Amino acid sequence: MIDAKKIFEEVRANRLAWSTCSASHHRVEQIDTTPLRSKFRCIHCGGIIGSEIQYYIQGFEAAGGKADDVFPGWYG
Repeated sequence: MIDAKKIFEEVRANRLAWSTCSASHHRVEQIDTTPLRSKFRCIHCGGIIGSEIQYYIQGFEAAGGKADDVFPGWYG
């Protein structure tokens, strides 16, 4: 049986960690790769994000940052 309440709480905790990260920017490591989806974990806050990390990195670069500061060897 799926425990929807537990899943909701995990998602909520993850979003809170990501949005309140105390570092000046997220720095991620890839933790999972599947044919359709990848997952990345911030080494500062432990927050997990999917392939939408590309949008975070694009915004980071637009603000004058370097993609390698977020994910070394970024290929996007």
